[in-house]
Amino acid sequence: MTVRNVAIRPELREAMRLHRIGAHKRAERLYREVLRKDPKDSVALHFLGLLQVTLNREHDGFALIEQSLLLNPSLAEFWMNRGVALLQLGRVDM
Repeated sequence: MTVRNVAIRPELREAMRLHRIGAHKRAERLYREVLRKDPKDSVALHFLGLLQVTLNREHDGFALIEQSLLLNPSLAEFWMNRGVALLQLGRVDM
C-alpha cells in the first residue's frame, strides 16, 4: 500500500504541498494542527517526522516516523523514509 491509497484530509494535503515547496514553518504548523485534531494520524506523523529530519532534527523526526509505522506498518514509503532517517542518524548496520 502507498500513501496515494490513503484518504488524506485537505489540511494535511496542504501541509504536504507546503512541505514540498519549502515553506517549512507553515507546513509544520499545519501538520501539528492536524495532529491536535487526530494524534493518531499516521500520515501527518510521518510527514512531520520527515520535515524534522529535513530541518536537522533527526532524532525527533525518527521518533515520529517510528510512531507512524506503529500505527500503519503497511505503507512502503514509511519504511523507505525510516531507512533514510537512519542513514542521516548514522545508524546503518550492514
